[in-house]
Amino acid sequence: MPRSDYEGKDQIRKWISDVTPKHKKILDIGSGGGFPGIFLAILGHEIMMVEVNVKKCVFLQHMVHKLG
Repeated sequence: MPRSDYEGKDQIRKWISDVTPKHKKILDIGSGGGFPGIFLAILGHEIMMVEVNVKKCVFLQHMVHKLG
């Protein structure tokens, strides 16, 4: 029986939480388009994203502002 999208997303969320314990600071070097930093931040992890490309950095700042 095929799984629903929700079940798949829930499994991904559980896996990410298992491999990245909360209350730990995570450094995402070369953040690029924000993966996995933005997603981990949405899940409640404290993330510091580092990006040297100005265009990518502006995008990341925009996303952080939009997502709160």
